[in-house]
Amino acid sequence: MEKGKHARRPENKSKQSIDKRRKNSDKFKTFIGNKSEGQGFADKRKKKIQYEYKKMLHKMKTHGELGPKGSSSMGSSSMALYGRQGQGNNEKGKSTFSRAQELNEERKERKKQKKKEALVRKQAQDEALTAYQKRKKDTFKKICKRTSKGQPVMKNQIEYLLQKIEKQVNQT
Repeated sequence: MEKGKHARRPENKSKQSIDKRRKNSDKFKTFIGNKSEGQGFADKRKKKIQYEYKKMLHKMKTHGELGPKGSSSMGSSSMALYGRQGQGNNEKGKSTFSRAQELNEERKERKKQKKKEALVRKQAQDEALTAYQKRKKDTFKKICKRTSKGQPVMKNQIEYLLQKIEKQVNQT
């Protein structure tokens, strides 16, 4: 019987060591995901797609807008925008850089024109304000005139009231 007991013990130890090995092997997985569910090589697939995309961008930079075989590749939206603008006009032969320069110059011209218009408006406002202040100052001087005894001069006040009434009649 003792032989049987001793014989069983090594089997149990070997079973436990196999379980430990399985647990440890899970710690050092070389892939991301679960192979049984089909996700074992998803990371490699993603990296390959990124590599292909970067390769395509590099080709576009070195060969211009056209790919190596002459087919147009619309990888970047900015190149597509500049490539499509003004194809029906005389701008057909212009490069994207010259078109961008022209757009920038037009923008600057519009900005200068807006500044000029704002300056003209500001000057007109200032002139109107100074004229208004001058009229108000003159009327105030007339109304506030006093006699030598300190009494207000009624002639000026009556004239001011008459002008006010005439303005109201003319407006209606």
